[in-house]
Amino acid sequence: MQEGNAQGQQLMHKGRWQRRFIPLLVIVAILCVGASFIPTLDGPNSGRARREATAVGDLRRLAALQNRFSAAHPEKGFTCQLPLLKSTTPSTDDYDPERFLLLDTYAGYRIKLDGCEPNQQGLVTRYWATSVPAAPGISGVRAFCTDQSGTLWYDNGGSADNCLARRRPIE
Repeated sequence: MQEGNAQGQQLMHKGRWQRRFIPLLVIVAILCVGASFIPTLDGPNSGRARREATAVGDLRRLAALQNRFSAAHPEKGFTCQLPLLKSTTPSTDDYDPERFLLLDTYAGYRIKLDGCEPNQQGLVTRYWATSVPAAPGISGVRAFCTDQSGTLWYDNGGSADNCLARRRPIE
């Protein structure tokens, strides 16, 4: 009789363990499947969004540097040479917010200055700057642009010409 009672207790103990473990496995499986549908912070579009934000920030910085350059060189006005906008003060750490001025491509975008025609007095009073994806559709989708006003615009198709022509403001 004791042998039968011991087997019954084993079965009851085994049943209790299964009743607790199997629902736990089901919950874990549901959580794993559900987690695969949550977008990750490093998804395919997050890198592009980061690069686009960098391009916009670089154009904002460029506009400020153009104003500084123009104030320091009232006889010249603005410049169309990106390296001339770089400050001569060395950076104190590894981060250089003006590094984009020295590179053909930075964070997947190409920045270009143009339209710097001097007036009759030799003073450059206008410019436009564009930032377009170096690898359209991969490094970025939208183009960004600005001029001497400092207002930033964008083009969803990645065209610098359309950005300057349509002037859709970044909000």
